[in-house]
This record gives sequence, structure tokens and C-alpha cells, in this order.
Amino acid sequence: MRPEREFALEWLHKARNDLLSAKAVLASEYGITDVPCFHAQQAVEKALKGLLTWHGVSFGKTHDLMVLLAAGVEIIPDLEDLRSICEELSEFAVDVRYPGGISEPPEGEAERFVSESEAILGRIKKEMGTSNGFPGRL
Repeated sequence: MRPEREFALEWLHKARNDLLSAKAVLASEYGITDVPCFHAQQAVEKALKGLLTWHGVSFGKTHDLMVLLAAGVEIIPDLEDLRSICEELSEFAVDVRYPGGISEPPEGEAERFVSESEAILGRIKKEMGTSNGFPGRL
């Protein structure tokens, strides 16, 4: 496997870890909703970075889902339908982690964001030909 493809799969591995973290915190007894949303955003960010890396597209140092999605749409135009959820998830990249930022979302909304991020990760895995799971150690 070419090195950039291996690196792309590492991005997916990190995305999966964020998704699993989001699910674990959301399922806990503590009622925490901001942290799962942050990890849902991170999962989508890393999945998009994996897709771009897979296709040899550089994206610089950015955490902006809209920038990453725009680059992804150039490769796979059908990804345009992710614009709305990426806009929503973008709120959780930074502000939710600090006091005075956005308020903690209701549990139902956090559940939706985690579910949407899982669907996006699955879709990107499929686009990369890894829909039956992660090859090798992933």
C-alpha cells in the first residue's frame, strides 16, 4: 500500500476512536453532552482528512469542516449533502470546550450529532473501499 493510503487509514482509525469516545461518554450516567459533540465533530474532521489524504489532496492545518468538505466535494460531488450537518458540527470544534462558549446541547441533539458522525464515517469508509471494516490493524 502506498504511504499516503496508509496515512489515510490512520486518519480513519483516529476518527473511529473519536466516535467510540463520543458514544462512551454519551452512554455514561453523567449526562454529559458537550464532550460527545466535540468528539463527533472530531470524528467527521478526521474522516474527511482521511478521505482527502486517500485521494492525494493536501489540506494544510485546518479544523474547519467546511473547508475540508469543500475539498471533498471536488472529489465526490455527492458529499455536498453533508453541508448542513457539517455546519452544525463546526460549532463544537472549539467553543464548546471553553467556558462562555456555546451552551451544552440537549441529550437528544447530542445523540443525533453522534449518530450523524457515525453515518458520515461509514460513508467515507465506503467511498475509500473500506466499508467492511478497517483493513489490517484498523
